[in-house]
Amino acid sequence: MADQIAAYAPLLKRLPCQIVFDHFARLPAKGGLEHPAYEVVCDMLAEKRAWIKLSAPYLVSHGSSADLQVASLGSALVHNSPERVVWGSDWPHMTEASKPEFQRLKDMVNPMAQGDTTLLRQIFISNPNALYGFR
Repeated sequence: MADQIAAYAPLLKRLPCQIVFDHFARLPAKGGLEHPAYEVVCDMLAEKRAWIKLSAPYLVSHGSSADLQVASLGSALVHNSPERVVWGSDWPHMTEASKPEFQRLKDMVNPMAQGDTTLLRQIFISNPNALYGFR
């Protein structure tokens, strides 16, 4: 949870390894840019000590404007550190009784990258290759 990231920031910053924050670092879609964990995550991304995974948007958003809120949060993360962002489907969606559509989850990234094909290539291809060592 984002509160834990903020609370444990000194420890996280001392760890001698890369960290992957999944699920948008559990930052709340509404108000996440003001959450203390946002600065921690952005600092660690800038220092190249962490990665962030755009996965399971349903875990950070609620309500009728959820897609817009997630797009805003995701866009901020993508444009803050485009070389440290990866996408993930979060399959098999264990927390969800009604499973989200794969294509819809994938398509949600386009507005986060503002349709920039270079950014989309980074998020879906280049960055995962770098993070996971794919060839």
